[in-house]
Amino acid sequence: MKFLVKALLTAAVTVLATSTVTQARPGVPITNIEFWDYVDIGDRYLSAMFTVPDRDTTRNAGGGLRRYDIHIAKMFEVTDWQCRNWRNSPIPYQGEAGIVWIYEAANGEEWMGIFTIDCQEARRVMSSFTNGGNENTNIFYFEARHRMAIPTLRLTGSPEEAARWRRFVQSVPPQSSP
Repeated sequence: MKFLVKALLTAAVTVLATSTVTQARPGVPITNIEFWDYVDIGDRYLSAMFTVPDRDTTRNAGGGLRRYDIHIAKMFEVTDWQCRNWRNSPIPYQGEAGIVWIYEAANGEEWMGIFTIDCQEARRVMSSFTNGGNENTNIFYFEARHRMAIPTLRLTGSPEEAARWRRFVQSVPPQSSP
């Protein structure tokens, strides 16, 4: 409970203090991606807040995908990047096991759930889909903004690939706790 209260307060302060919006894909904005310290789940996971402005995450994002589908993709993309770069990231030597994502919509007003993504799963997902090139992504590490070139998944290259991603997202339900 203490972790969730800290997470919600930090997210609220960060959203109010920053006006920089990043994009998950063209036309799919993200209010905030922010990393904190460890999560107490027995391993060395980094915790992160993923906040989007959308009230309706089921809105069409193009290519047969919903914005929710793109949001989950961005979590996997950032997790894979952080896992591959944890020694040299702005939070060095943290998060080598994975990331616990707290996902919120409506600029933090709507709880979407928690997603625990470990490094092996992120790598497996990234290698299972076509690479879509790098995308500049604003990430806050302890309130300091960094712009990272994050490799992306090309999920709308074909109707089959989009359908395969939708099936994968349906197999990864949100959790209520890490």
